[in-house]
Parts: sequence; C-alpha cells; structure tokens
Amino acid sequence: MLSAQDALLAAAALTTAVAVVLLFVRSAAIGVCAMAGGQAWLVLARGQVPVLGAGISLYPLDLLTVCAGIAAVVSVVRRPIRPTPGHAALAVLGLLVAVSVVTGMAAYGVEQAGNDARVYFLHALGAVCYTATARSGKPLDGLVVRLWTVLACVYCLAAVFWWSRLGIGSNSTSVLVDGRMVNSRPVDAASALVIAQAAVMLLCNPFGSSGGRLPAGLLAGLLLPVVVLLQHRTVWAAAIVMVAGWLLFRPVRSGRRAAGLTLAVLLAATALLVFSLSSDTGLTRNLASSASNEDTLEWRIDSSHLLVGRLNGVHEWLFGLPFGSGFDRLLYGHVVESQPHNFYLHLLLRVGLAGLCAAVWLVLSVLRRTTPRAPMGLAMWLSVTGMACFCLAYAMPFEQSLLIGLLLRQPAAPGTVRPAVPAEPSLRLGAAA
Repeated sequence: MLSAQDALLAAAALTTAVAVVLLFVRSAAIGVCAMAGGQAWLVLARGQVPVLGAGISLYPLDLLTVCAGIAAVVSVVRRPIRPTPGHAALAVLGLLVAVSVVTGMAAYGVEQAGNDARVYFLHALGAVCYTATARSGKPLDGLVVRLWTVLACVYCLAAVFWWSRLGIGSNSTSVLVDGRMVNSRPVDAASALVIAQAAVMLLCNPFGSSGGRLPAGLLAGLLLPVVVLLQHRTVWAAAIVMVAGWLLFRPVRSGRRAAGLTLAVLLAATALLVFSLSSDTGLTRNLASSASNEDTLEWRIDSSHLLVGRLNGVHEWLFGLPFGSGFDRLLYGHVVESQPHNFYLHLLLRVGLAGLCAAVWLVLSVLRRTTPRAPMGLAMWLSVTGMACFCLAYAMPFEQSLLIGLLLRQPAAPGTVRPAVPAEPSLRLGAAA
C-alpha cells in the first residue's frame, strides 16, 4: 500500500505529465524546443542523469518522449492527418521496431531489450512521430533554423568554457574530470554536427534579412572553426559536403560575399590542418593526431564485418535480430560489445532490410517536401545530406529525428505536386454560331 508521501508524489507526477502533454498538443513549437532542450541538457551534463527512479532509471528524454508520443496520438485523433508515402514509411518502420522490441523482451527480458532500443530507436521514433503530427498553424522550418542556431551557440560556449579549463585535446586523449577519465573533446559528435548544420543554414540565409548575407556569413564563419577544433572527423566530412553543396547550388548573384567569406574560412581551416600534419607543438600536434589516427576506423570496419556475419537466414536478413540480443563479437582475440558505429548497419541488424528500406524511403519522402531552389529548402536539403553522411559512422542523433519530423509535416514543395489538368469545355448542342 502506498504511503501518503508516495501518493502525493505520484499525484504530482501525473499532474505534471498531463500538463506537459496538453502543452505539447497545443503548441508544437514549445514541444520541439522542450525536447531539444532535454537533449542539450544531456550534452552539457556529459551523460545521462536520472531524474526519477521507479525500479528503473528514467531520464529527461524518456519522460519527454512518452509525453510527446501521447501528444502525437491525441493530435491524430483530434485532427486526422492526410497520409503521405513518408507517413507510410514511418508506420512500417515503427511496426518493425515494435515487433523487434516485443520479441526481444520475450527472449532477453524487458530491461535488456528496452535499454537496447530506448535511445537510438524509441526516442528517435517518438520525436519523429510527434513533430510530424503535432498541431501547428504554420510551417515550422523557420523554427529549425532558429533552434539550430541557438543550440550551436550553446554548444560553442560549452566548448570554449571547456577549453579554457582543460585546453584543446586530441580525439585520442582523455582527461580526469571529477575522478573519472573522459574524452578530451568538450561535446560529442552529434553536437558538433548541429554546429556545422547551423553554420550552413546561416549561409543559406533562408529569412532574407535586410542586412544581407554578410552578418549570417560572419556567424557561420565563427561556427565553422569550432567544428574543426572539436576534432570529429566524421563531422569534418559532413561539413565539407554541406558547404560544397551550398557553393554549388546557392543563388549566384546574392551569395558572392558569403561565398567569399566561406571560402576564406575553409582555406584557413585547411591550411591549419595541413600545417598541423607537419608540426609537433601544442594545438597542431593534437589536430595532427586527430587527422592521422586510423585505429578507430580500422576497428569499426573489422567490427562491422563481424556484426553482419551474425545475420543467418532469410528471416534475419529481412527483419533483423531482436532487441536485447546484444553486439558481442570476437575482435582481435577479445570478446567486445558496443553499439555499431553506423546507423544503416544498426538498422540492418535490428529491423533488417525491410526496416532499412523503410528508413531510406522516409528520408527520400522528407526531401520531396522541400526544394533546393529556395533558400530555406536548400538549407534543409544540405542539413539532411550532412545527417546522411554522419550516419555512416554514428547512430541517428536525437536532434536529427526532430529535423526529419519537422520536414515530414511540411506541405509539398511547389515543384513536387503535379498540377491539375483543366477539364475540356463541353459542347452545347444548338449553340448559336
């Protein structure tokens, strides 16, 4: 029997959850910002921090994702959405994940299967479903640019604060913080990707401010060097692809000043990296270590081959292995277990080729909702391209799930909808000549 204190806490928690759900249903912008804030808190706290212990550790994103999922159901019941191929792909992917989770719970236990699916699948699907169905009176692509810019500035300030205390370290070194060894880089690769995406969004200048492109280009020029100093090589590659795409598809007449500024920043960053490969002092030594270290790449390639070898039979290739089965493999004479550093491989292992095809179709459907011929559309296209490059080496970050959902809710781009053919006028018998 519950004590009076426990009953009071349960009532307060239930009331708070209902209030959050109602707020999420009423305002999609508030819900998206709250979920992005939960992810930012995780980054700044450098790891998951439990907020509630109910037999299992519950984290901020767990609670926010549950509230977002309930809000999505309420929104669809109140105002059914017009289904699109993207929604169909999302439904198929969600069904495959649900079947894999239930199968894994029956085989390996609720806790093991739930922890395996929680961060990279349940959180991601909850964010996509909410942002794709939540009620809003206007498109939210402008919110993406503003939110990404705020997150990028927050992560940059966190990086500067970290560097002021501990210096700029390479990707292969660790430092002692609060009695435990942690990586010397201040933020993770997913946060560095957000900074790179924000810089490219600002270069596209989707709002067309009266001040021209130069102020946005200046802020982008401040963000891009931070991406270099964070020393995530996958994010370097994604940033190069996004900036190259912007240079190719930008409006030529109105983008000359920003293009010149961006080229200057890229040339300076490239010169810094080239110089770092031949220097052995301070920062350049750290950058050289990050640029030339191949141990992580070799480990990931060998590990991926072993993980794919676990799939046996047509059923496992089509629908994957259930959640909770783990990622044990014998590598270099040792049994190791860690998440596959490739989201496409992760999808193949857990939901098979069927789930992988559904995820690819979902991304293609998202791209059809916008057009690169407009500044805002170009910003979204390049951001999705950077995300696709990033997922070659990492799992899907939570912020990118919000981005996919926000784009999925957009109306179709003008060039993607076939115009209606006017009907032929009917001939009236007996009409006067």
